[in-house]
Amino acid sequence: MCSLMEKILGQMIRFNNIPFKVIGVLVEKGENTFGQDQDDVVIAPYTTVQKTHFGNRLFKSSDGIRS
Repeated sequence: MCSLMEKILGQMIRFNNIPFKVIGVLVEKGENTFGQDQDDVVIAPYTTVQKTHFGNRLFKSSDGIRS
């Protein structure tokens, strides 16, 4: 596992065609009780995802569900 971490750290990956730099690797968890793989996860800064998926618009609490 160490050699894999050494290879991936600092590399650029793309998620939905958006480049991200790998700065860490999580410990493997395996499947949960429902058989879903808990290791298929990408953690990214909220503001980065917000800007890349919704433009530069920052959401306010008043942007929630409207009645």
